[in-house]
Amino acid sequence: MACYRDNIRLIEIRFVDVVEDEVRNVTSVEERRQAIEARHPRWIETSLDAYLEFAGRSFANRPLVMTGDETLTYGQVIEAKARMASALRSLGIERGDRVGILMTNRADMVPLLFAIWAVGAIAVPFNTLFRHVELAFVVRQ
Repeated sequence: MACYRDNIRLIEIRFVDVVEDEVRNVTSVEERRQAIEARHPRWIETSLDAYLEFAGRSFANRPLVMTGDETLTYGQVIEAKARMASALRSLGIERGDRVGILMTNRADMVPLLFAIWAVGAIAVPFNTLFRHVELAFVVRQ
């Protein structure tokens, strides 16, 4: 995991594939693989949004996003994602649209990304260090 200093906050995203009890008893890589296979006995093609919902059913109160200032649980991310997705739809955003994002590393970036994906749109993050001319060029693309 990279370490960011100065004004950049580290955002750690945790997708936990095995329940806490299974993790306590797992000591080797092979045992970890077996625990994951037991939790996911067959491959199911899914979207990131659908997997978030799946994980949220098991881990609603566990942390998903942690920054130096804020922690969001799976449940909080799912709730915020639903509100943001509704707002995006009300703005006319639909499948295949591109949604530009110009924001610093913040905890609410995670539910925003999931909201964009939930409506079927494409997230296009812009570099916050771009000057006006550079940003205008990228937006025109």
